[in-house]
Amino acid sequence: MPSIHALLNSPKALAVLGGVAVIGLGMAVPQCIGAFREADPNEHPVDPVPFVASAAPQAHVEGAPYETAFVRRAPKLEEPEDETPKPVLETSADGDVEATLKLRFGSVETGERVQATVKVGNHSQADFFLPGPGEPNHGLAVVVQDADGAEVRRVVETTKGGQLPRRMIKVGAGFEAELPVMVVAEGEAPLAPGTYTAYVELRPDPRLPRIGLPVWTAPKGPVRSDTVKLVVTAKTSK
Repeated sequence: MPSIHALLNSPKALAVLGGVAVIGLGMAVPQCIGAFREADPNEHPVDPVPFVASAAPQAHVEGAPYETAFVRRAPKLEEPEDETPKPVLETSADGDVEATLKLRFGSVETGERVQATVKVGNHSQADFFLPGPGEPNHGLAVVVQDADGAEVRRVVETTKGGQLPRRMIKVGAGFEAELPVMVVAEGEAPLAPGTYTAYVELRPDPRLPRIGLPVWTAPKGPVRSDTVKLVVTAKTSK
């Protein structure tokens, strides 16, 4: 059996001993690291800190997933609303135009402006066109009568030389159109104090077919709205 001295002088023996030392050190290092990791830092404190032992690993339950996945669901997209305008009036094969008049103020002082809105409703089953606001419209008139029923004012949008309207608006079947009308403007002859009635009258304009668009032809004759009341009071001193 070779002596210890001979083994220490043998290169092969030294290599075997070195390998054993490395293996032993590799097995000891994790234990040392774990010991330091679990060690109480206050046993030999330099700067004492609270000691909290690491939590024990949770046991895996058979059949349970290893990880819980949180799925963020995309919000449900709402279907866009149908923005197509829908008819607001009933229509029929023998339906016609309906006209209404609304005054902005039912009572004004003499000399003040009198503003109104004319609403034209299409109860027929065919679309037609009207001159737009402010355009010449010989077929539309707002009439003002005094307490005795006498006509004291007739407002019609006209132009010199018979100029045709440049802007037309479509009144579809079952739809309405609104037209602002200045019944009495500032600087015009004022209405004297008293009680009046006003209404709107629609007649076919023989010039409009020249535009080339379908227009209302008054198949049942002129249309007249219900009357609305207008009170004109004396001007108060300020």
